[in-house]
Amino acid sequence: MSYSPQYNPYQPSQVSHFGPGQREMPHSGLGIISLLIGVLAVVMDFIVFVMSAMSLNSEGVSTLDETSSAAMVIGLLAIFAWFLNFMGAVLGLIGLFQSERKLMMAFCGLVLNGLVGIGMLGVLLLGLSMG
Repeated sequence: MSYSPQYNPYQPSQVSHFGPGQREMPHSGLGIISLLIGVLAVVMDFIVFVMSAMSLNSEGVSTLDETSSAAMVIGLLAIFAWFLNFMGAVLGLIGLFQSERKLMMAFCGLVLNGLVGIGMLGVLLLGLSMG
């Protein structure tokens, strides 16, 4: 009588979805970095919006003048966040062209950085047009 292991539903399956010599493709490292940069830029943009909203008085008029240090910090954060979005979009685009890599993270990073960057540029242009 030979020993045969019994079925145990709590052990992982030994069935492989890949043929001999094949392995699962890893995610694109540049795509992961692109997505993380996009999330960081979204957080920075949220901070910029909160800081801008906190500078308004009860009538909705900004209490900051152009030479105040708070206005400069808000502006620099907005510019830095937009720069991060641009770099994240570039990394996502490069990640889409890496061979033998999963492209999902690169695509998500490219879309997130692109949408947030274009949105922030639209908010900037809207603010400039209002005077």
